[in-house]
Amino acid sequence: MPRYSLRTLLILLAVGPMVGLSCHRASAPPSKPVLSPQEARAVAAAETFVRQNGYVDQPADPKVVEWDIMERLSADSGKTQEAILERRRNTILGNAYGLMKGRRENESGWTVIFEHNPEFLKQLPKIEYPETLPKDVAESLDEETGRAVEVSEDFAEFHMTHQDIYLKAAEIVLRPHTKSAELK
Repeated sequence: MPRYSLRTLLILLAVGPMVGLSCHRASAPPSKPVLSPQEARAVAAAETFVRQNGYVDQPADPKVVEWDIMERLSADSGKTQEAILERRRNTILGNAYGLMKGRRENESGWTVIFEHNPEFLKQLPKIEYPETLPKDVAESLDEETGRAVEVSEDFAEFHMTHQDIYLKAAEIVLRPHTKSAELK
């Protein structure tokens, strides 16, 4: 066992916490990821898309609203466009959560992921899962999903997917996740 002098121990006690703090700071993740110009453009375009189409806390711009297939079916069943837009409103947060390269079916472009609005989640009925489903799985099904906008590589096509997407699918996380504990 090594023997240390009293002087060495005092130096270690004085300097040790500072070394630990500097190591902790060095391992902290960067505050904002670096995006390529194309990635940054895809994120900005998707954020504009969700704003103009009424998914956030602002009304939709009727001149540019895009209807997905499920909403077209709702309109065919007698729901008005106003009712559809009201149901859509404030369902997601306007700042993108994450980014993935590519779109469904191996198409080129990007998928920009948005987190559900916490206020919207509070309004949803609580789902009762079977007791056989592990609790951590049930919790992840409730809180770890969002919506996604697919952006074509030439920025000519935008599409809000009608199915939720897991937040963990993001290859690049743009901001921290709003935890469900903060929602309650």
